[in-house]
Amino acid sequence: RYSQELTGEIYAQQRKQSWFRDYAIDRGLDAVTWVKSASLSDNPVAVAQRLREELGFSTASRAQEYAASRKQVFTFLEDKGVLMSIAGYFGSTKRSFDSSEFSGFSLCDDYAPLIFVNGKEAHSAQIFTMMHEVGHLVLGESGVSDDAASAETTHRSERWCDKFAAAFLMPSDEIRASAPSSLSENAVMPIAKRFKVSALALLNRLMDLKLISFEQWSDVYPKFEERAFEVLQKRAAEKPPGGNFYKVHTFIVGRRFAQAVYRDTLSGRTSY
Repeated sequence: RYSQELTGEIYAQQRKQSWFRDYAIDRGLDAVTWVKSASLSDNPVAVAQRLREELGFSTASRAQEYAASRKQVFTFLEDKGVLMSIAGYFGSTKRSFDSSEFSGFSLCDDYAPLIFVNGKEAHSAQIFTMMHEVGHLVLGESGVSDDAASAETTHRSERWCDKFAAAFLMPSDEIRASAPSSLSENAVMPIAKRFKVSALALLNRLMDLKLISFEQWSDVYPKFEERAFEVLQKRAAEKPPGGNFYKVHTFIVGRRFAQAVYRDTLSGRTSY
């Protein structure tokens, strides 16, 4: 029921996961203990707070560009045992993924938890998707996010993971202490970048915490949404075809997986 591109990518990532699971067990690597450590009956905010402390995740003290934040979160999750991958195209083809079909997917496993993110989305959206998929792994779930054909249980799971991601990236006490003095772009964007989220995600969090009213949110949200769409279109038009192969491939393959294949090949267990 998915597109050929997404279906092919899921199969490719399953093969990757299966290989790494065998590698991890054979090498005596530990299982990733935080995977399957919560359920839908748990409070996602409390689970996010627990996991932040357990994994040692902290909010940057200064704002930085989303590209740097994406790399930082990507590397952080790899270091915590996740097989990470971000791509905008299926395999080596130029068949691009559709952002309206999915933002990412997760494949749950104790030894090889895997997250794939649709690289066609903005960098800030990719960061939020990463943490949303972490929520699915914490619940012990595999699945595609933004699946229009979801069942009611899946909708509950999606809402839980959204709340988890928001609380993980934007803890309530830190947001309250850093709330913008106004809702102008100059006031909102530095705070959004500090917490590695989009202005839209920050506005949603401010409203959830009742730091701004629904009326204020309704007034400014469409403006920021329009601005984000304009920026995305502009960058897509200016982006040169192809890009830097080696920089892009780091995110497509993932350092954790690449190093495992490299070590296994040198040991003679995997053929060149």
